[in-house]
Amino acid sequence: MTTTEWDHLMRAARSGDRASLVALLAALKEPLFAYLFRLCRNPEIAEDLLQETLITLCTRADTWDPARPLRPWIYTIARNKFLEGRRRDRKVVPLIRPEKLASPATGSQPSPDRLALRDALATLAEPIREAFLLKHFARLTFEEVADVQGIPVPTAKSRVRFAVQKLRGLLGDEHENA
Repeated sequence: MTTTEWDHLMRAARSGDRASLVALLAALKEPLFAYLFRLCRNPEIAEDLLQETLITLCTRADTWDPARPLRPWIYTIARNKFLEGRRRDRKVVPLIRPEKLASPATGSQPSPDRLALRDALATLAEPIREAFLLKHFARLTFEEVADVQGIPVPTAKSRVRFAVQKLRGLLGDEHENA
């Protein structure tokens, strides 16, 4: 589903169309879960954050500006839920060993390349990792990444570029497409 379709569904949902709201929530579930999972690296926490994000979307739909794209707005909500959860807990969530984690999309064990990428991503500073995830996994534009992170576009570009360079250095030539 395209972001234009997301915007259309949100407009219809704000006008009271329940079917559009259900369709929008279904369309957002997978990409938002993947983003949140990559941020927190815990499927249960990611699911909780996803539910909080979708509830906020439903209860605060009137705060979305239809003149702006929905995607950065919803990813900002997801990011804020993640940050609120970290502040609320005030403790480090123990990392589950990557080989014990199933892939969020398939439920199967991740490939060695996915494990290597997950380990390499964990070495990045949070703002840099988040910019990389938003750009390359959530497929946001640099402008949308900047909007979600509340930073200038050149900073978003430099964070993503730094992440790519660092990941290439960590993963080596055999993972050049990572």
